[in-house]
Amino acid sequence: MAAAVPIRRDGSAFCWKKTETVFVFGDSYSAVGGEKGSSATWSLFESDDAVNNNPIILNEASTLTTASGPNWSEYLTGCFKGRPQDCSTHLFNMAYNGATVNSQLVKPWRPIVADFIKQVNLWKEHVVSSIQWSNAVSFVWFGINDVCKSIDNEDVDDLFAKVIGNYFEQMEMLYQSNIRSFVTINVPPVDRTSKFAPDKDVLIDRITKYNTMLHDNTEQFRKRHTDVVIVEIDAHQLFSNYLSNPTQIGVQDTTNYFEKEDSSSKLPIQQYFWNGEISI
Repeated sequence: MAAAVPIRRDGSAFCWKKTETVFVFGDSYSAVGGEKGSSATWSLFESDDAVNNNPIILNEASTLTTASGPNWSEYLTGCFKGRPQDCSTHLFNMAYNGATVNSQLVKPWRPIVADFIKQVNLWKEHVVSSIQWSNAVSFVWFGINDVCKSIDNEDVDDLFAKVIGNYFEQMEMLYQSNIRSFVTINVPPVDRTSKFAPDKDVLIDRITKYNTMLHDNTEQFRKRHTDVVIVEIDAHQLFSNYLSNPTQIGVQDTTNYFEKEDSSSKLPIQQYFWNGEISI
C-alpha cells in the first residue's frame, strides 16, 4: 500500500506511523496462516488460546497464502511471523479464503468459509474481548468472489444492492465497536484473467457496478459518521495500470497464471502477474 496506490479519501486522514493495531477482513487476497488456523485462515477459534497464543506462520514460498509467500497485510505491518501482539504493528487477520460478504446471498466454495458477517462476529466474540488494542485501522477487502460467483445471476443489480447493504451493516458493527479508521479496497480487473476471458464483457459490467455501489455507499457511511476516516484504495486502477505496463514490476505474462503444482509454467513465479486463476 505504497504512496503510489490510487486512493480516495476525505479531507482528514489517520497517521499510519501512530497505528498500533490492524484488523483485516476479507478473502484469499488477504488471508494469512496461523498455528491455530488452517491453510485458509489465521484462526479457527477452537481453543481458549486461539487469539493470544496463535503465531502467524512465516509464508516463504508456501501455500498458506494465495501470494505463495507473505501477502500485502504482512508487508504493510511487518508482521510476518509470531504472535500478532508481539509485532510492532499488531496484525489480527480475520480473512478467509473464498469468502463472500454474505454466504446466504453468494455461496462460497465451501460451507465452512467464514463470510464477512461471520468474520465480524468472530472478531467481536474472540478478538476484541481478548486483547488490548488502540489506534486501530480496519482493512476491508470483499467483492471479488461476490462478483465472480454471481456472473450467471440475471438480477445482479438487486443482488449487489443486498450484498453492499450487508457489507455496510458490518461496517456499522465495526463502528459501534469503536473503530474509527477504515481502509476499503475495491474489486480489481479480474476480467483480464484467462479464466474469465469468455465472460469478459459481462464481468467488466459487473465489476463496474459493484465498485460504483461500494464507493457510493462509502460516501454515505462517511457522511453518517463525521468522526470516521475512510481511505478508499482503488485496486482496480492500480491493477489495470500494472497489467498495461507490466515491465514496471518485472512481469512478463499478464494473461496466464502460475501453476503451483504444474511444471507446465514456463516462467518463474515472479514473472507472472496472476499467481492462480484470479489471485496475485
